[in-house]
Amino acid sequence: MNFEEREPNDSDIIESFCYSKILTIIACIFLGITSIVTISLNIFLGLFVFFATFYGWLITNPINNWIKITREGFFYKDIRTGFKPRFIKWHLVDKFYVEERYTNKKEYHVAVKYNEGIDLKGLHHVLPQVSGIHKVVDTLNKYL
Repeated sequence: MNFEEREPNDSDIIESFCYSKILTIIACIFLGITSIVTISLNIFLGLFVFFATFYGWLITNPINNWIKITREGFFYKDIRTGFKPRFIKWHLVDKFYVEERYTNKKEYHVAVKYNEGIDLKGLHHVLPQVSGIHKVVDTLNKYL
């Protein structure tokens, strides 16, 4: 295993990235109101919109989805980690890069590529989507 599951020490954090709290709050309020209106029109569609709103809040909430940089390495947390923080030391990282994936739209992913021979099962960790993703990649590469 190339990562540790542990909480970051706040005194060690140099930089931190997450979604904007204001955007998350505004989106949740709007979608919450939309789900209430939709429930009054159609219960099944309304419940779907309600659960979609909850899921959206869950994955964009700055408490659940972030990247934190320390001198030893970096921490990240999102839905794929079960909302548990993971820590990866700098010496395990080869580089950070943005990958464009074309599905119905462009999606930008920040990935970590480990040095060869360290992890044969999977050479990539996709990090959480946070605001200013290109700035995050540049900042992480600066610390390598």
